[in-house]
Amino acid sequence: SRLALFHSMEDEVHGFEVRYEIDLATEKIVSAESATPRLPYMGICNEPQRKIQSLVGRRVDQGLRKRIQPLIGGSSGCAQLYDLTSDLIKLLTFS
Repeated sequence: SRLALFHSMEDEVHGFEVRYEIDLATEKIVSAESATPRLPYMGICNEPQRKIQSLVGRRVDQGLRKRIQPLIGGSSGCAQLYDLTSDLIKLLTFS
């Protein structure tokens, strides 16, 4: 009854992992977590990572990628966190 999603990215500077669980009956995100084994700017990058929790309760549909941009991306967010999440959403099929 739940779909588990995972995505990660590592380069010379970053290490990111995102995990989401989607309730298939309601089509809503019920769990959102990120792990950052390696961050380039300790302190600066920590706060944007906490914003992933703002996605819990959001409906997963065609418009979700646009709606999450100001929540986890933008000038006070994290581009990598947004990109990883957006990539996962692209893989989903919506009815």
